[in-house]
Amino acid sequence: MEMIDQLQDGKTNMLPTHLTRALIAMLLSKMRMYLSAAMDKGEMLLRIVETLQAEKAAMDSRLRAVMSDRDRLEAMLQSIVCSWALIF
Repeated sequence: MEMIDQLQDGKTNMLPTHLTRALIAMLLSKMRMYLSAAMDKGEMLLRIVETLQAEKAAMDSRLRAVMSDRDRLEAMLQSIVCSWALIF
């Protein structure tokens, strides 16, 4: 009881050893939990970024194909327009 009275009166800043160890163990446990959660979130974010990069690469490839088709169709249209111009 004397140690508790000293703590309450502010006469000492020392906690009993078993309380100190319990506090340290509790803090370490919480830190491990938060670090584990942060690592899980980091891994999840990394997977999301990798998925987005793969989707972007696929969309870039599709865009190049569509642009190539557009250029080909534009050339065909130009050829048809020139042919019609010669007829009329």
